[in-house]
Amino acid sequence: MRSHLPLRVGVPVAAVALWQAAALLRDSVCFPPPARILGHAHRLWFDGPASRLFLTDDAVANLPPSVGRVLAGFGTAAVCGIVPGLLLGALGHLLNSLLLAVERLVDPFAHRGGDADGTHRP
Repeated sequence: MRSHLPLRVGVPVAAVALWQAAALLRDSVCFPPPARILGHAHRLWFDGPASRLFLTDDAVANLPPSVGRVLAGFGTAAVCGIVPGLLLGALGHLLNSLLLAVERLVDPFAHRGGDADGTHRP
């Protein structure tokens, strides 16, 4: 079996390299190169002291609200997925039992070959 690792790694690397080249050619404020973005992110987040794992004051201050938003989003998504899933599962069992009940009523007449009033049609 062939490994897809070269594609999984190569395509994102090629995309970032293409982005870098295109951004350097345009020199746009709205389309910065990835190297500039990474440098700015490093200055914003990782220029702090080693005692705080190199996190800056802003990074430490912004971390709890960000984690809270992630957890709130995950919780909301879980409720939005689990509740309808449980309802659909229960509704499926209800419809299944209803169809089985109707089938039990219809089945004797179908096997007998007659109508509900006992008459037989060819």
